[in-house]
Amino acid sequence: MSPLKRVVLLLLPLVLVACGGGGGGGSGGGERSPVEEQPPVEELDPASFLDGGFSSVSTPENNSALTSCAALSPVPAESTLTGRVFYQRVPLTRFGLDYSAIISMPMRGVVVEAVDASNGQCSQTVLATTLANANGEYGLSVDANQAVCVQVRAQLFRDGGSAGASWNIQLTDNTAGNAPYYLLDNTIATPAELPLRDLLAGAGVEAGFSDYTLPRSAAPFAILDSVCEALDTLVRADSDIEFPLLAIRWSELNNAAEIESEQSIEQGDIGGSFYRQQFITRGAEIIASTHEIFLLGDEDSNTDEYDPHVITHEFAHYLTGSFGRYDALGGPHSIGDHLDLRLALEEGWADAFSGIALERAAEENAAVPSNYRNSLGIDQSRTSRFALDASSYAVAGWYSEASVASIMYNLFDTNNDGADELSLGFSPIFQTLTSPAYRSSDSLVSLFTFINQLKQQRTEDAAIDLLVASQDTEAVVDDFGSDEDIANNDIAADEDVATVYTALAIGSAIDICSNNQYGTVNKLAVNQFLLLDTEASKNYRFTVTPGNGVVGNGRAVVNVYRQGEEVTGRQALVDGSVLSFSQRLDGSTRYIMTLAHADYLEGLDETVGRRCFSVLVE
Repeated sequence: MSPLKRVVLLLLPLVLVACGGGGGGGSGGGERSPVEEQPPVEELDPASFLDGGFSSVSTPENNSALTSCAALSPVPAESTLTGRVFYQRVPLTRFGLDYSAIISMPMRGVVVEAVDASNGQCSQTVLATTLANANGEYGLSVDANQAVCVQVRAQLFRDGGSAGASWNIQLTDNTAGNAPYYLLDNTIATPAELPLRDLLAGAGVEAGFSDYTLPRSAAPFAILDSVCEALDTLVRADSDIEFPLLAIRWSELNNAAEIESEQSIEQGDIGGSFYRQQFITRGAEIIASTHEIFLLGDEDSNTDEYDPHVITHEFAHYLTGSFGRYDALGGPHSIGDHLDLRLALEEGWADAFSGIALERAAEENAAVPSNYRNSLGIDQSRTSRFALDASSYAVAGWYSEASVASIMYNLFDTNNDGADELSLGFSPIFQTLTSPAYRSSDSLVSLFTFINQLKQQRTEDAAIDLLVASQDTEAVVDDFGSDEDIANNDIAADEDVATVYTALAIGSAIDICSNNQYGTVNKLAVNQFLLLDTEASKNYRFTVTPGNGVVGNGRAVVNVYRQGEEVTGRQALVDGSVLSFSQRLDGSTRYIMTLAHADYLEGLDETVGRRCFSVLVE
């Protein structure tokens, strides 16, 4: 077996080194990847479907004691080799990164190892493993006369075993075959000779400068420190939670150039920070899934390693993919967009969680948790930012990411004012998003689904309704927004969103239009949502005809869902052609049908317009 590929980050101020070889297997983002002749489900290891990454971890000596990455457990008294591990953090202010105020912060919850050096050089043979506590303190039990080096994995880890939570979160370089990052102290000494060893990962900035002239060794550990805030938030809510493997891909080459292929990602063209979940299937059955987060590192354009809100935002998507229900469409969006209701919910939740997760963070990590910040520009000297707890936005409603974020964050926080009378904390929010009723809702998940299911668990209906009303949304009575009145929104004049869902009776044709006036791909009204209640279990004939006396030349894209799972997806081949197909559906069941014009959905036609269709199911 060849050695694992590694990216070794030597101690400040030495150089960055890459070494080794080896790998695994993976496939494109958001896809269900078919596999053949796989072992039984209970034997599957999701890591086997991901390129690169760390080798398996020996159970750390203090695994049981460190119940969270932020736990302050004592260093074991029997340790023969102790010390502290730190990284340099560049504070994020409202004006960007402040390189004049760099501080040293403890690496919390990371894996620290003693490796054999009896042959006169640091090897990859691990002799002892432990976890750094909340102060960055570690202790290793090694023979007093054993020559060793000390290395720190860019990895948060805990084996749940028979008690407590478990997690395995790894930082790797997607531009180096997903090689994992290590910080190595290559000093060779025995514990008897050198019983105390502190390690520091440098930011890569020389004193008096505001650009990177040295290796950015601190970056992977800064990312993990923000992840630790998110992880600790979940462990406080559920002390036995089991996180699936998460691979975080960061490289200083990662930039905002558009993704054209998997090779683009390998070269650092990632389009922007994003979360990706891949499903491994056997036939129609999902037997495993993988989780990845990609983060930017492009100096003088956009870097993410010191942007805790960006990191915890992406972690929220990982939580949805792991424990909740992910219905959202991908693609570009901004805080002021009118969005597809599924995306508004998912992005608003992720924004809100970023502030929730940072609520307990040290001021050096997140000065104002309720103020979402993202550094960018030359020397990372600018920020884009917005307040998570604001009461009003230019675009407000169930289709607004900002509105969803405001509602969720104000449900959580203790700073009540105006329409915010609630301080529920995090647990009720997460419990709602992961509840069986929410995950099996007949609707596509949206703000309506979340609020309705929250109200089923709580008794504060009036206060919840008041908060929702502050974002131009009616009191929620069901998962479908049945009582929503667009006359109270900035979309009042748009006949194509007169209702959130449109009823489609079996045997009765209706006319409906896909509209790109708010943008393409994942914006409001590109997809229309139809409620289809079946009568009997049988094959149903779907006929979608462009035009029908209104605006023609559309190319229909139809998807049929049952409780968020796609039953079928069909697309007309050319503009103006009739889409006709049969699909067997269960009887006495509610399905959701989405209908869009292909060029709008695929972002091929930016010219504002409508494409209308007659829809018949019989």
